[in-house]
Amino acid sequence: MSDKLVTVAKFYTAFEAEIAKLELDNNGINSIIVGGGLATMLPHIECVKAEIKVAEADVENAKAILDSVGEDSEGDV
Repeated sequence: MSDKLVTVAKFYTAFEAEIAKLELDNNGINSIIVGGGLATMLPHIECVKAEIKVAEADVENAKAILDSVGEDSEGDV
């Protein structure tokens, strides 16, 4: 089993990322938020986003869960 973390979604605010993380947690998928603090402190810089990362084995399930609740994934994930 791989320990590699993969980005499944990106958000302009840490608040949006936290909501997505809660949805994944409620569905049994462990996730982390990377860059949430920067997205909060530097909202005027578009390239700074909060990313949701999950284990490589959970990528497909995580994307399906986020898509089902209307969260948009972006980027080359």
